[in-house]
Amino acid sequence: MELCTTCHGGCCRRYNPHLWGSDIIRICETLKVDIHFFTTAFPVSEDKVNDVIDKIPVFIFTDCGEDQYLSLVLKVNESRFYPGTSKCIFLHEWHAELMGSEELKGVIGRCGIYNCRPVGCRAYPAVYDRQKKKAVIKDPYLILENEHKRVSDSPAYNLCERELTCEDYAPFEQDYVNSAVLSRYEREFFIKVAEKWNKNPDISDNFYNFLLKEYGDRIELINKL
Repeated sequence: MELCTTCHGGCCRRYNPHLWGSDIIRICETLKVDIHFFTTAFPVSEDKVNDVIDKIPVFIFTDCGEDQYLSLVLKVNESRFYPGTSKCIFLHEWHAELMGSEELKGVIGRCGIYNCRPVGCRAYPAVYDRQKKKAVIKDPYLILENEHKRVSDSPAYNLCERELTCEDYAPFEQDYVNSAVLSRYEREFFIKVAEKWNKNPDISDNFYNFLLKEYGDRIELINKL
């Protein structure tokens, strides 16, 4: 979208996207990095486990406490240009004036792993609505203004600067929908992977090899009809 040209990456600062197994493998294999480099195991409070266990993948790692459930999200670090705020570890940022840009102004943010970014990031701002059984696109501007309570007044966490229109979405609508549907499938599959892992939990250092095996076996080859 043309509006994204001047984007400072507000969504990459405000949200901590959940990672599905396929996201983790794709990033590890593309960047040749360890899973621990870009993932954070986010604790799920005991009183919420029963509410989320069939909605998001949650894991037990024996080196993190056998009674603690954890969800996997993208790691964050501190912003260079918005001190005291956090951003996705893969978000690149620079100030247009320091770069001598005559076209752009202010802080600019760009995804550093755009071609292998998580499928949830590809879908944003579309999600798959389980009840409606369809993909829905929500306007980030209205989400922030109407649904979110501002946890900070920092402009780092601002989203779109105006309401979006159908014309904004139209050229990319099918991509959003396809990614939202794919994200729903990947979420459901990763929930099943989590259930299998949690029946016989292990230390976190053995998790990636477990993922490789599970995802290597998820396509059934039928040689005879």
